[in-house]
Amino acid sequence: MTRAREARGGEGGGGGPEAPEGSRPRGKSPALGPIVHVVAAGEVGGAERMLVRLASGGPGSRRHVVALWTDDPAVRTLFQEAGLTVVSPPQRTARTARTRKGKALTPRLRMTGQPDVAWLAAYLASIDAAAVQLHTFASHVLGTRAGMRAGVPVIRTEHSRRVYDNWACRPFSAWSLRRAARVVAVSQDLRRVVAARSPWLGDRLSVIYNGVPLGRPAPAPSPDGPIRFVLVARLEPRKAIDRALRAVAQVPDARLEVVGDGPLRGQLEALAAALGLGERVRFWGYRVDPETVVAEADAAICSSIAEALSLGLLEAMALGRPVVTVPVGGVPELMTDGEVGWLADAVTEEALTAAVRAAVAAGRPELRRRGARARVAVERSFSEEAMRRAYEDLYDSLPGTSTPGSR
Repeated sequence: MTRAREARGGEGGGGGPEAPEGSRPRGKSPALGPIVHVVAAGEVGGAERMLVRLASGGPGSRRHVVALWTDDPAVRTLFQEAGLTVVSPPQRTARTARTRKGKALTPRLRMTGQPDVAWLAAYLASIDAAAVQLHTFASHVLGTRAGMRAGVPVIRTEHSRRVYDNWACRPFSAWSLRRAARVVAVSQDLRRVVAARSPWLGDRLSVIYNGVPLGRPAPAPSPDGPIRFVLVARLEPRKAIDRALRAVAQVPDARLEVVGDGPLRGQLEALAAALGLGERVRFWGYRVDPETVVAEADAAICSSIAEALSLGLLEAMALGRPVVTVPVGGVPELMTDGEVGWLADAVTEEALTAAVRAAVAAGRPELRRRGARARVAVERSFSEEAMRRAYEDLYDSLPGTSTPGSR
């Protein structure tokens, strides 16, 4: 696509669907290169942790590269310590990397500019990338424009419904969506949301569940003291962690371990104090090893009011821990057999409190039994290897991207 045609398409224009662009131009040799994941992140979240699992295949697997824009060193460290190749555009001079008011641009703000689009397009072409994969809203316009310019197929992985609910994001996201060769939802519930908003996607839209490692299940936690619940999440409004705090406060034989950081941490700590939780709640902050805290808990909890598919719950289930959750988004898809935990009747504080109370009343023998079944459910449908195979099939379905000897 020429730059003039790209400009006519607009970055927020309306209108009907266009044929997906990013297929390789005629006459260009098939690409066997890496998948380049465009990540624009302010902090480590579920999408970043999922990407580490996807891109950390063993010998002989397809190569993955992370093109990263971030203000948070922890995000870069996450990918680098996983052994992934991480690239970023060169730093611009102070003169060119500032707003009209003279303020310095952050990496995530300047990524929307022409220099970063040009850099990414050139990088995709230089390594003969097989596809460019986008994981967050901030990557949609940049990654799509660069993919179109380099003639590289664009894949969108939808980790949440936020871009479909937020009016400010919607036009830009829709512009990118119309140009995607493939779109992946991480749950059936999210697929229904995407299909309702963009029915013209047709068979370009599919579901691939997030996967988690299947190491050894964690040993049974200590049999003494209150029942320990763990919540692993970013401390932000959509996680509704205040509801989890209030639920635990109403069940005397329960305590809560909160793993994660975010803008609401101060408010949540103040609420815990006001509720008189004292030592019955602990805020661990961000940890690179949340599984160590999960392993000491009896069950995991999810209080979210918006959730496509909780990675924190999946990780707890893989360790052999049952889950207590509200029926939000794709979370009920983790509990299809009804025996991996306790599913609240509604997405409310009262319903969550009743589920917490039921889990505590059931006792540790029942918690362990449901935890074992939770582990089986992950082995059956949510393993890291199953996720990688599904994505490899998706990559192989793109024009000119199948690897020698692939399925």
